Amino acid sequence: MTTSRIQRLAVLVIIACTCAVLPAIGGGIMSFSANGDFPVLADTLTVSTIIREQVAVTTVKQVFHNALIRPGTPLYGVTLPPDAMVTSMRWKIKDTWFKASMTSSDTSTSLDQSSTAPSTFSKWFTGAPFTFSIKDTILPAEFVTIELTYVELLKYKNGRIPYAYRPTTLNGAANILIDEWSLDVESGRTISNVVVSPTLSDTLEQIATRCRMYGKDVSIQGNVFTITFGLEFDALSMNVLSTKPAGEDGYALMLAVPKTVGDDSDVMPKRVTFVIDRSGSMDADDRLESAVEAATYCINNLDPSDIFNVVPFDEYVTQWRPDHVPANATNTRAAIDYLKSLYFASGTNIMLALTQSLKMHRADQYVNVIIFLTDGQATIQNEILNAANTSSTRIFVFGIGNGVNQTALQRIANENNGAWFYLERSKSIASTVSEFYDYIKDPVIKNPTISVGPNVMYDVYPSVIPDIYKGQQLVLAGRYTTPGDVTVTVNGTNREGAVSYPFAARLTDDPNINVFVAKIWAKYRIDMLVEWMKKEQANSSKYKEWREEVIRLGKKYSIVTPFTSFADTGTQDNSGGTTSVTNDYVSETWSRCSVAPNPVRDRTRITIDLRDTERRHVSVEIYDMYGNLVYILYNGEMAPELLYFDWDTRDVSGTLVAAGVYQLSVTVNGQHSGSNINVVR
Repeated sequence: MTTSRIQRLAVLVIIACTCAVLPAIGGGIMSFSANGDFPVLADTLTVSTIIREQVAVTTVKQVFHNALIRPGTPLYGVTLPPDAMVTSMRWKIKDTWFKASMTSSDTSTSLDQSSTAPSTFSKWFTGAPFTFSIKDTILPAEFVTIELTYVELLKYKNGRIPYAYRPTTLNGAANILIDEWSLDVESGRTISNVVVSPTLSDTLEQIATRCRMYGKDVSIQGNVFTITFGLEFDALSMNVLSTKPAGEDGYALMLAVPKTVGDDSDVMPKRVTFVIDRSGSMDADDRLESAVEAATYCINNLDPSDIFNVVPFDEYVTQWRPDHVPANATNTRAAIDYLKSLYFASGTNIMLALTQSLKMHRADQYVNVIIFLTDGQATIQNEILNAANTSSTRIFVFGIGNGVNQTALQRIANENNGAWFYLERSKSIASTVSEFYDYIKDPVIKNPTISVGPNVMYDVYPSVIPDIYKGQQLVLAGRYTTPGDVTVTVNGTNREGAVSYPFAARLTDDPNINVFVAKIWAKYRIDMLVEWMKKEQANSSKYKEWREEVIRLGKKYSIVTPFTSFADTGTQDNSGGTTSVTNDYVSETWSRCSVAPNPVRDRTRITIDLRDTERRHVSVEIYDMYGNLVYILYNGEMAPELLYFDWDTRDVSGTLVAAGVYQLSVTVNGQHSGSNINVVR
């Protein structure tokens, strides 16, 4: 894209999104110079995005031309979303298409996945870009067409799914022009409150479960395109997506979501300890000031039912209070005043600070959390620390500055069921910690476990299951040996005590649906193996064994790892045309229910398939999106057959219900299934 073209872009009005969208970058840049200088944008850029449930596949097609006066070899780069995986990379020179091949480096021992591109090229990107070198020489004024496809599992936040696309720009260009954009969103549930920014010119289809749009000459002001859409649930719900390639075990992706509307009566109280490093090095770059600001935000947002304490440390450890105190106005104000009075001292006794904090935690009705902020290096005796954690406390570690021992701090988080955040600059402390705290502030189920009956699943990741938080989502990926009906049960503890939620699901034998679930599972396993490798000597037998497994997985599933990467091997792509992504590659695995018509104005028929079951107890109920019972269609024993129920859109009192989304809930011997019903007036 030339500068003159950027200057003539029209500015479109941005529609405000209703939730924060994670940054994503897709459109890349190219250099025809060996050292990566003189980067250029594409002459044309087209984007195709398909979203099924929460899996998004984005295909970016760009045409570049060599504007230098000498021949050059193309170097392409793009910054992808943090969890995105490239599924295909191909390019066309003259009339011939070529495709990238996954290659490995068996001798590499580095776990660093940072870009190997020249620094003169990498400086144009945020973070470590995905880079690719083409071996062919391109003459002046000749063209290269790049087609990159990547997949990502979109995050779920407070009932909404956000997707973002941010093309790379040069020279601070305020706008970017996308020549063509096609967008196709579909879900097994009703899609609500679709917000697209900027708007696309043509709406091809917009019904309850699908939204398709198309636009030409789409001007993106601020260089980001976003779409968010709502998926609401009235209780803990689970969606299971699965695929089974021919001749091998299957892959399943499990998505559990607690309710996102209504009051906070189901939120569990927390016991929170803020462990804050006040060593002399925290004076650099205002680190302690930023840490205090972050802790202040968290304390101000504690729930009245929470209890908390503050533990600053240097060589010695002090406690603001002898034990945790209620998060009332008096205590929170006093704690914030105490934080502001902290002074610097020498030493960094991490072990004493954490073990002393753990002694104050108990296994009771509270969700135990330690928020640990430090910039120091210290010897960690992990076995002693882990033994001191007798209360299932989750330790969330924030390492500040480039001097921290990242490996040691990350291990503390990993072995204590928490998470690790590296903050190179202190100015990002407050925003990162506050965003994290907003995520964990409303736990609804602690210490969850997953069981599957019959026992056909294995290698489920992550191996340590996080607590389930209101408005958030539990994501698990695993393998299965045998397709068929299963019961997936979420066990854990809520405010009332031990709870168990069974869900009916069908693990498919179809190799043609949900095909990217296999790649998502492989990425989880690779990430786990890499973490294990960080704890081993590079020449140990375990390290070598895990490295070989990472290489095998990377090559099989075409995933970039520290030991595998895409490369130009001169392989031609004779498939012809643009890489196709079928519209049904992801679909909801199974529901016993179907509703037609849906949306409904006056009357709809609900069909429930019980033909593959024995005689069992069945309840069929309709709820509004706030969990209120609207109508009971059936509650009793039922023989194995097809069931038909007609609903005239009235509640139990005979009054017509208002327009909106309603939840059909079907329970068969304690196993839940369901569907949304969209009532229009």
